[in-house]
This record gives sequence, C-alpha cells and structure tokens, in this order.
Amino acid sequence: MEKGVTWTTEYKTSMSNKKGKVRDFNLKKSYEVDKVKEEDGITIFELTVRTFTANGKRVMLTSKDQLYCKDGDYLVSVLTYMTSPYEHGEKKSADLALKGITIPSNLDEVSEFDDVTTEFEYKVYNPRVVKTPMKLEITDRKVEGKEEITTALGTFTAYKITSTVVLENLDAGPMPGGPMKIVEYIVPKYGIIRKEVYNNKGELASTEEITEFELPN
Repeated sequence: MEKGVTWTTEYKTSMSNKKGKVRDFNLKKSYEVDKVKEEDGITIFELTVRTFTANGKRVMLTSKDQLYCKDGDYLVSVLTYMTSPYEHGEKKSADLALKGITIPSNLDEVSEFDDVTTEFEYKVYNPRVVKTPMKLEITDRKVEGKEEITTALGTFTAYKITSTVVLENLDAGPMPGGPMKIVEYIVPKYGIIRKEVYNNKGELASTEEITEFELPN
C-alpha cells in the first residue's frame, strides 16, 4: 500500500418501505490513500472516501478514514462491520479507540480470530448533532477455507472468512433483524474484494465488492 493507490467499491442491497414495496439501493465508494506515516511501530494510511450515487456522477458524501498495518498485518476499523442503513445517508462519524479487526498477512497460518466487543458514540449530523451510544460485537470469526470467486476485477482464489455481528443501541436495545452473518473474500494483493451480509434468516441482505483498483503511475 502506498500514497496514490485508489480503489472503488459498489454496494448493493434491497430496501422496503412502510407499504412493503421493495426497491434496489446501490452506491459506489472510491478510496484514495492521501498520506502514509509511521507512529510507534504502526504504519497509518490516511484515506479520502467519496460516496457516489449508483451512476457515479454525484458525490453524496466525502469523509476521512484510516487503515493500519503492524508487523505486516492490516487492521481495519470495527465500523467496517456496520452495515446498511447505518453507514449510508447523512454525514456520520464515530468516536472510537484504535481497536481494529486484523487481516493477517499469512492467512494459511490462521484459522480463528479473537472476538471483539466495543462501545462507542455514534453521531449523526442532520443538521444538529444527534448522539447515540452503540455496542458492536463480532464473534465466531474464522477462516472457512479458499474459494474461487469472480468479480469485476477478475476471477481469484480467495480466502473465505465468516463472522457473526450484533449491533446494539444502548438506549433502545438490539438493532432490528438480529445477528448478522458476514462473509468476506480476501485476496492478499487487494484485501477484501467482496463482502456479503446475511440476515438472521440466512437471506442475502447486501453485497459490496471492489470493481476497480489502481496503483499510482
């Protein structure tokens, strides 16, 4: 990973209104590495994230994010595991300590991961600030094996990692829908090339996959 690396993901889901009418909901996100720095043995990659409409013509939201690398292993924010509708729409942010989800450099040597539980304050600017205390639990995260998967980038042999995610509003209780199953397909060169979210009935609720990946000239 270096300054100038960019990639684009496409997010797809279906949502129903109060009358039960279902419609598709698609978004595109672009990521660009703006800066790379070292702090206390950790490499920090500062990113600009732009969320577009499905056709890619209008920027809906621009935000900042970070990735971390320590001893060759990448760490991503636990907020990556907050799925629609919480990660889309109005401008949102979270106050969260550096408690990342590890993507090891050698997945052949790993079969299971430690569980993660974290509490944080979620903010929505709409336009006044609304603060919500949240709790996120990620359990049963493990490497299921390797699978061949085809995306817009091509066909790869990817590591399949599954986990169970529970999101709770500490003021109102567990979020609707119950525990979610997350399936990630990881290719070391690109990272997570596809993510699938299944609801508590085992139905596919959403997908997100990398559609473009570019290195700087």
